[in-house]
Amino acid sequence: MRAVLRWTGRIAAAVLILAVIAGAAGYGYLRQSLPQTSGEIDIAAVDAPVTVTRDDHGIPTIAADSRRDAHAALGFLHAQDRLMQLAMVRRVAHGKLSELAGAGTLRIDKLMRILGFRELAKKQLQHLSEPTRAALDAYADGVNAFLARDPVLPPVLQVVGEPEPWTAADSLAWLHIMQLQLSGNWREEITNARLADRLSPSQIDTLRPSYPETAATTILSSLDLPLGELASLLPKGATDVSASNAWAVDGTRTAGGGPMLANDPHLRLQTPGYWYLARIETPEMTLVGATSPGIPFHVAGRNQHLAWGLTTTHSDTQDLFIEKLAPQNRDRYRVPGGTRAFETRTEHIAVRGEDEPVTVEVRRSRHGPVISDAVPEAGAATRPRSVLALAWPALRPDDRTLDAIRSVNAASSVDAALTALDHAGAPQQNIFLADDAGNIAVTAPARVPVRKNGNGMLPIPGWEQGRGWERFIPRDALPQSVNPERGRLVNANNRLVADAYPYSLAAHWPPPDRAERIGRLLDRAERPLTLDAMEAIQLDTMGAAPRLLRDRLLRLAPASGETAPALDILRQWDGGMATDTAAPLIFTAWLDMLNRALFAEPLGPLFTDFARPEPRRLRRALAGAGGWCRDAAPEDTAGPCARVAGQALETALTRLEDRFGGDVRSWRWGDAHRTTLPHTLLSRVPVLGGLLHPDLATPGGDETVNRGGMRYSAAFGERYEHVHGAGLRSLHDLSRPPGSSRFMIAGGQSSNPLSPHYMDLARPWRDGKYLKLVGDSKASDRTLRLLPAHHSPER
Repeated sequence: MRAVLRWTGRIAAAVLILAVIAGAAGYGYLRQSLPQTSGEIDIAAVDAPVTVTRDDHGIPTIAADSRRDAHAALGFLHAQDRLMQLAMVRRVAHGKLSELAGAGTLRIDKLMRILGFRELAKKQLQHLSEPTRAALDAYADGVNAFLARDPVLPPVLQVVGEPEPWTAADSLAWLHIMQLQLSGNWREEITNARLADRLSPSQIDTLRPSYPETAATTILSSLDLPLGELASLLPKGATDVSASNAWAVDGTRTAGGGPMLANDPHLRLQTPGYWYLARIETPEMTLVGATSPGIPFHVAGRNQHLAWGLTTTHSDTQDLFIEKLAPQNRDRYRVPGGTRAFETRTEHIAVRGEDEPVTVEVRRSRHGPVISDAVPEAGAATRPRSVLALAWPALRPDDRTLDAIRSVNAASSVDAALTALDHAGAPQQNIFLADDAGNIAVTAPARVPVRKNGNGMLPIPGWEQGRGWERFIPRDALPQSVNPERGRLVNANNRLVADAYPYSLAAHWPPPDRAERIGRLLDRAERPLTLDAMEAIQLDTMGAAPRLLRDRLLRLAPASGETAPALDILRQWDGGMATDTAAPLIFTAWLDMLNRALFAEPLGPLFTDFARPEPRRLRRALAGAGGWCRDAAPEDTAGPCARVAGQALETALTRLEDRFGGDVRSWRWGDAHRTTLPHTLLSRVPVLGGLLHPDLATPGGDETVNRGGMRYSAAFGERYEHVHGAGLRSLHDLSRPPGSSRFMIAGGQSSNPLSPHYMDLARPWRDGKYLKLVGDSKASDRTLRLLPAHHSPER
């Protein structure tokens, strides 16, 4: 027996040793997927030598003799550091996820094929200016120069496979995904239609304060479609509510006498992130700031003379049209005065694990693609009487948004940038500008529809006369402000225009809380203003919800033995959402439970669209609007919401005690409000995701300037995680050179888990640190020279 055990032990030890050797060999092989950062590389993509110097965080400075070579070098670097991201963005936009993931992503692929992004890109490319096409070609050459070296692929791509060569048209895939993410009104129209079938106008007005009190049931009765399926068609990451901050102040208020501009776009927090920092130096210009893998331009940043940033306008530039099918003929639909045939084409989608591709018949009406065809249930044997077509300026073949981005990169003044932005088509963004001549501006360029009838909040009957789009808002009538008398401009997704504005941009706007807070902080800041003061504002974590709701809730909730300690903590709270205090956790959970008590049962499956406890909605409900509280507790005598508010607090405390223990004073906001910056693919792998990503306690909340956006649809044990916020922060002083600007991104420069720059900026980002892109030419051990292959001495 001892001999058996001895031999078993020896065999086990041998197996373990072999496993370690194999693992080490595999790790050593995969280490070769890390980028070469020094020495020389011959590539055919450049016409003259290009020097690339990386700093301690892998952020490159590209020194090139021409813009074309700079674009090619950036493409090469994006491929070195973010190849997986490039491959996946293109695969999503082209509807090819199911080749890898199987049938689970088939509906997403169907939608992308119906939107037709791949063919649209080829048409849009022909409308772009020659300089933009040349830049995209150079960028594609750079990406392909990296692929031509037959590199060892990063771990994820070892499974996915080597990407196909990049083309200029593929860069438009990046634009299409961003347009889709930042223009989600069609989903809201579906929700509004479903609300109208379930709630009274006054109840809807509480949920959406500007919602029109018009009867929508007549529209619903003509719509024989699975709206719930259609509303949930997009992956959650593509439908998160976007948010951002930007402000500019003129030189009369600053220490250096030049304007200052601050910007932090808020998107879903993930790895790889949306942003890749880079400095580019050519004889014509110096650029610093945030690029995005897929295009060769800086999306947010500055050159020697001009800085720019952006926030989402939240305008309504999409409409769903109900197309009523002709009797007994699925291929035709009704129009005023008769019927018309759909434009059709056939798409074939390869699906992993399936022998044959899935065939999709794509239909397009005069208004746009029939997106309801992406829902399998819409093709039932009974044939629905109606379909939904999407009208959206982003689907126009003459969209020239990339022309606008390229031209702003090269602009030397606010006036030149405003002229360049005339080419922007979609999505509509508020573009903030500041130049070294002292000018500041905000503009919102885009194609924004002018409707013949209605306000775009509900699907439109496509067969009725006098419905639809009349034209786009004239370019010279779009919102714009240059050098305002007050000397500053602020936007945090709040309403962009006054009531007197002659066109309709949106039926309702996000709350003004962050913009108001930024304005108050600018008023209080010590003069003259410095970048340090701008930094402090960008990192502010004072919540709006406590200011709007705390006193009212404290009056409604009677103290008991169980709730008294928590109420005492809330009374002493200043409203800040710091990680090391209990009050933010108690208050957030209270609002969460109150929101659910009021709205979850009446809204049913629609509640997921209202699960975030928006403070102003709750304040209206607590005041009795819509009868929500009376319906929940009609016998209350202390007020319509006293009982439901008290019960919500008790429920919140019970849930928190189960999760964090019985000592309320030991609870900490940072115990629940955390982010891992999850990898878009690897985080789904058990154990592996936890090993690769930090688990960071973060400050802030849904309404703070330093936004800590949360998800409320998860199980309580996972709720209040930080999933949405400032993936990029930037600060600019136009009295100083580009190297003085400050930046930070969430995560790191690389999407390769083996890279030291995969997550090295996560904690600095959380802690409110910033970097400068100064172009450190002394880092000779991290200097790479890209040499034109046809000039190589060996050739």
